Amino acid sequence: MYDNHKKTAQNLANYGHTVPVQDKISALRKELGLPEVPPTVLANAAAKADLDKILKATGFCKIVE
Repeated sequence: MYDNHKKTAQNLANYGHTVPVQDKISALRKELGLPEVPPTVLANAAAKADLDKILKATGFCKIVE
């Protein structure tokens, strides 16, 4: 696996997103009246736990170690 692909996959395993939320995007979301953190696994610990189970069950985490 190419290094860039591996880093993207590691972001998914670690944070539940392939692209981290940047400070300027969080500020823009706030300015627009949206939550600074999008309503995804970043804002939902139970959803992140479910994702972690899926990644573990599929062996995804072993691939990106």
